Amino acid sequence: MEEKKYRTIGLVVLLLVCAVGIGQGYAFDVDQILQGIHEHYKADRGLVIDYRREVKTRTMSMLGGKVKGDLASGKIYVLPPDLLKVEQEIPREETLVTDGSSL
Repeated sequence: MEEKKYRTIGLVVLLLVCAVGIGQGYAFDVDQILQGIHEHYKADRGLVIDYRREVKTRTMSMLGGKVKGDLASGKIYVLPPDLLKVEQEIPREETLVTDGSSL
């Protein structure tokens, strides 16, 4: 049960990170999303989530199973109320840290 809860939180956070990375074309209020996660799961102690992301473009899909998508993996750290850290390990090391007001 506990593992399912963290998987759900992980999925929500991953979607949030992807939505922020996509660009300005989407009208998400990040503060509301993070507040909703906090209120729903009461994650006062924070959590660490391993993530793996694969992006396939339309061109890659047309090539079928011959081409793998753009892969990335790492860890997401969430510490309420508004601290977030994303450490990408693959394909290259990158770190993103935010305190809710600056990135």
